[in-house]
Amino acid sequence: MKRLLVTLAVTLAASGSQAVPSHGQPLNDSAYLRKLSLTLKGTPPEAADYAAMNAISDPKLREVFFRDTAKRYMATPAYRDRMVFRLSELFQVAAPLAPQELFE
Repeated sequence: MKRLLVTLAVTLAASGSQAVPSHGQPLNDSAYLRKLSLTLKGTPPEAADYAAMNAISDPKLREVFFRDTAKRYMATPAYRDRMVFRLSELFQVAAPLAPQELFE
């Protein structure tokens, strides 16, 4: 399961500024950083993350920045808590069992 989550996060980070939301317009790098942070940690990125991103002008180095940032976000307790919540909701492991009378 951990490998799947890592693969998803790295894939999201590797797409860089080519990420395309549902309305079809590519995200700019600032919006992508915000989406990456909200998805992985549940909070917006810090000002230092924006400053570090804006200091990089080379597109290849920005891809490396996004990949490293995704790995850094995934090493936080916020990521762990968020994934536990999302997976428990997805697999309904924390949900109580349905009453027996529903099945009769």
